[in-house]
Amino acid sequence: MKFKSIFTIVASFLIATTEFMSGSIVFAEEKLNTTQMQENDYGIVETLSPRFTYIESADIGVYPSASGVTYSMNIWGISEVTGVSGTMTLYKQDTSGNYDKKDSEYISLKGNELQYEGSFKSYGPGNYKLEFSGTVHAKSGSESVTFRNYNSY
Repeated sequence: MKFKSIFTIVASFLIATTEFMSGSIVFAEEKLNTTQMQENDYGIVETLSPRFTYIESADIGVYPSASGVTYSMNIWGISEVTGVSGTMTLYKQDTSGNYDKKDSEYISLKGNELQYEGSFKSYGPGNYKLEFSGTVHAKSGSESVTFRNYNSY
């Protein structure tokens, strides 16, 4: 009889716990981050979609070589986006595994479908990180964005 009572209590606890844990909590303002890695002729490009209030999709690519480091950034915003501004920064990984800042430039673009290509000088073979940190401007507000990608040669 004692075994049956303990079994009933444990079974009830497990059922109640399973019911509680199987549900998921979602908040109305939570933004989901879906990252897709795609490869093109120049290397791997990280595409983020959806993640932001004003941006439908964005990608950034970095393509280092002996002759220089070229990069591209594409942002597709909703119709009320008026532009984006911020700083594109190039980093190179040192022997300790840390990324050291090598160069940067300020970028300001108008419109809601934004495409930009730029370049920095090469800092030799190794691992590179490119990061854009800025603000997307829209008719009803603005939001901070950060995009980054890695590549090496």
